[in-house]
Amino acid sequence: MSVRLALRLLARAARYRWKLNAPEIARMLAVLPSGGSAIDIGAHKGAYTFWMARRVGRRGTVLAIEPQRGVAAGLARSVSAWGLHQVHVVNAAASNRSGQGTINIPRDSTHGASMGALEAGRAVDMTPVRLVTITELVREHTLSRLDFVKIDAEGHEIEIVEGGLDAFQRLRPSLLVESEARAHGGGRSHLDRLRDLLEPLGYVGAFHDGKAWLPLEALDVDQHQNYGHGRYCNNIFFAPEQDVKQGHRTPTTASEVIAVQPEMRTPAPGKA
Repeated sequence: MSVRLALRLLARAARYRWKLNAPEIARMLAVLPSGGSAIDIGAHKGAYTFWMARRVGRRGTVLAIEPQRGVAAGLARSVSAWGLHQVHVVNAAASNRSGQGTINIPRDSTHGASMGALEAGRAVDMTPVRLVTITELVREHTLSRLDFVKIDAEGHEIEIVEGGLDAFQRLRPSLLVESEARAHGGGRSHLDRLRDLLEPLGYVGAFHDGKAWLPLEALDVDQHQNYGHGRYCNNIFFAPEQDVKQGHRTPTTASEVIAVQPEMRTPAPGKA
């Protein structure tokens, strides 16, 4: 066991849970049960993976999908340092088809790797990568349930959702999807496309403006996705509407999130 790796993962996970993505992670923990299953697409260095694994426990399953080979290997070592054997790291890129593709990886950072073109002038390595769909992942890992999916793919989220529609219709997971105007040429066509894909399956979208969860229709890209000006709202939470109507609902305000958030105790490294 590497204490250094374990502490580095814990520090990163804590930063996301209590500072960078606090409402999103709180809501994820509220809908993800012990013994459940989750998929972390664009897992990177494991900030979400860690909390998913802690929440589902040893009886659960977490698939951490990371297309950068070196980052995926590092994540595998980090979760191993915590003894999180319920986590399966998959070195692949999620999409709407299976096979082989190419991902653009920046040379100056592990952040921002994308299936699309990066900004002009930025040095990148065009790297071959295995492509998988969410539906394929569910089948390969024989998941009989899927409770939560997080998607962070630098502008490729629509294709990823397309590749998971069969699984979403059958297993009804909640979704957290990063989707931002700057990755799609401006406007809100990216949000409309996600709505058009998921609404027929009975999903409703919401975003957090720093005070409360609001319906997706209230998101003004000029106000809420103006990078560097106020709170940047790029994470959209989609929940099955039927769960809400039947009382098995996700919270819709900050106070409700706090009220239902499960208590989490952080163990010593290796005793997850």
